[in-house]
Amino acid sequence: MTLAESLRPVIKLVLRAAYAAYCVVGVGCVGLGSYYWASIESAYVPVAGVTVLVGLLMLAVGVMALGATSQDSKRLMAVVLVLNVAIFVLALGAFITACFLAYEVDDPVEQAVKKVYSRTQTRIKTWPAVVKTLPHGGPTVCDQLRTSIDAAASDDATRHLLEPYKGSLGGGTDRGQGVRSLLGRILR
Repeated sequence: MTLAESLRPVIKLVLRAAYAAYCVVGVGCVGLGSYYWASIESAYVPVAGVTVLVGLLMLAVGVMALGATSQDSKRLMAVVLVLNVAIFVLALGAFITACFLAYEVDDPVEQAVKKVYSRTQTRIKTWPAVVKTLPHGGPTVCDQLRTSIDAAASDDATRHLLEPYKGSLGGGTDRGQGVRSLLGRILR
């Protein structure tokens, strides 16, 4: 009798215990998803639905795995492993969506862009590139800001801010230090 043959009953016992626990977690997912769906008024239905679906899939896969362990079926165990990957992807997607909802993140890309470009220095440094896009369909908000900068630059009350720089007025050309200074004061 080899070592593998002598450990076979122990391995089967461990697999049965693991897949029984897997079934218990599946029942827990079904229960928690159903409770969230039914009891909380502002429940996000897709997250609750995916949680229940994952729980039901876990139950089905757990039963299949227990059968594959009992029958020593390698093909059925391969199917179980593929389904486990699918369940992991579904559960991960539901978890990420739930985290976005819990932290009130509407659009993670938009939030990151706002965080980076909320700094005044970053907006001042990238302004010349924005101005170059305006004739080719650039953002209308930026065009309105450029118009307001032109108006501020031509106003006698704000012209003294630009005199130390002797840069180009208005329009935000790539060498306009005066406009960058004025833009920095407007954006603060």
